[in-house]
Amino acid sequence: MKRKQLHFKKYGFKLFSLQIVLGVLFLGPVAVAQEWKPMGQDDTDWPYLGGINYLSVAVSGQGVPYVVYMDRGSGDMASCRKFQGGKWKFTGSPGFSDGDVAFTSVAVNSNGIPYVVYQDAEHGNRATVKKFVSGKWATVGEPGFTESDALNT
Repeated sequence: MKRKQLHFKKYGFKLFSLQIVLGVLFLGPVAVAQEWKPMGQDDTDWPYLGGINYLSVAVSGQGVPYVVYMDRGSGDMASCRKFQGGKWKFTGSPGFSDGDVAFTSVAVNSNGIPYVVYQDAEHGNRATVKKFVSGKWATVGEPGFTESDALNT
């Protein structure tokens, strides 16, 4: 069976046109630039205006964003906020960790409960995990449970 070859000179323009049409149909909606907007009433409604490090963000299944960070205004301890009712609000008390933190991370489970993990200076720079239940942060397991320093949690 002999195969026919398509010659660019004869079919090239049609193939090129088809590629453009398919690109616009399938990639057009994806290629449109998105606009970033502040969360809150204006640019002054940030989760925190002081010094922070190790910022981490997670969004619950209900669409509620949480941020956790090392809070310079709370003695380098962990603080967490969520965006609710058009404003950033503390989740529990600011500076809820036992001591200085680094490498903070946050995740939210399917029930909307936020969990944070961080390097805990109070416990030998090992990892500590806390969850927010009944209006306060509770340690999950033992604080500083890792065998060595926790980096990039």
